[in-house]
Amino acid sequence: MAEFQYLCKFCFCLTDDDGDGKVKVSQLGTMLRMLGQIWSYASILKVEKELGDRPVTLDTFLRIAKQKRLEEAKARKKPISEQMVQVYGISTDIGLSADEINELKVCFDVFDPEGRGVCSVKDVSQVLSCLGEQLSPADVETLLALENFDGAEHLRFADFCAIFSRLQR
Repeated sequence: MAEFQYLCKFCFCLTDDDGDGKVKVSQLGTMLRMLGQIWSYASILKVEKELGDRPVTLDTFLRIAKQKRLEEAKARKKPISEQMVQVYGISTDIGLSADEINELKVCFDVFDPEGRGVCSVKDVSQVLSCLGEQLSPADVETLLALENFDGAEHLRFADFCAIFSRLQR
């Protein structure tokens, strides 16, 4: 997300000619399209109308751009197939898309090179401690306890998915 915020700030600063931290509402569409977002003319007009004549600040721009990004991400999510549910033993209401589960399977297979269907809790804990927004060892223990894996030595793929699903909430 930090990269997206940086990109938003960059687009905003390019448009903020006088450096006062505000841009004209009429420039909003240009900035949003600079981010690569797909906006219809009608959608931009609707947002501009909601904002009125007020100038757009960086915070307002970030809020609008993030909302659109979330909407686009939701539209791309593919539901979990019945085959995935049966093969992996994953609940359909886990909150992950088919693409996310496929990505997690690739990660899981790194920890399970023999294909036994389980990975070490210790390995997963180490990865959680150094990925993205780093979790402290205490946070990892809490996360495992929330999923009832505290004290466990191994995780099945469905368990692995449940942990990452909780991280998204």
